[in-house]
Amino acid sequence: MTRLRETMRALLSLAFCVLLAASASAQSFPSRPLRILVPAPPAGITDLSARLVAEGLRMRFNQPVIVENKPGANGLIGLREMLKAEPDGYTLMAGTMGNFVLGYAMEVNPPFDALRDLLPIAGTAEYATAMIVNNNMPVNSVKEFIDYAKARPGKLTFGSTGTAAVDYLAVELFMKETGTKMVHVPYRGGPAALISGGHGADQNRAG
Repeated sequence: MTRLRETMRALLSLAFCVLLAASASAQSFPSRPLRILVPAPPAGITDLSARLVAEGLRMRFNQPVIVENKPGANGLIGLREMLKAEPDGYTLMAGTMGNFVLGYAMEVNPPFDALRDLLPIAGTAEYATAMIVNNNMPVNSVKEFIDYAKARPGKLTFGSTGTAAVDYLAVELFMKETGTKMVHVPYRGGPAALISGGHGADQNRAG
């Protein structure tokens, strides 16, 4: 009985030490700079949202938070960078529903498993999709635009941030519901699509 009590006491002491070590480790995180990957170009809504989060984390943890833009391939370039990183909590990603939900659902053979490879930890931003047109177009309302587009099937173009993006799907739904037909022009990010649509040589451009 005495040996049993001594064994139990030793096991409890060991468990207590393990808990203390785990607690100390948790309290020391993060002990070095964090990194947030953004699978989009600078100045877009995803980039700006990530930088706001980075500033909040910097203030909370008193550690530098580095934002790195890795645009391209509907977010896959940034995703591959994240999947190569150590799973230690120091590398985060500001993903979007278009990048990692719609893109995954639309691909016949997706290059990643959204349920296995990704773990969402927080919702950071919500924003609306707006319809805009070049100010040189002779329309002043959605109805006028629909009539204008119906009279020119396949002659108008629309820009988006990619074939898996919410803005692209919104226009596809718009065309289906209104019976219009436009040509899709994908861009590397929202700012590029906006600038091209607002100041490009093609005046028959919607966004």
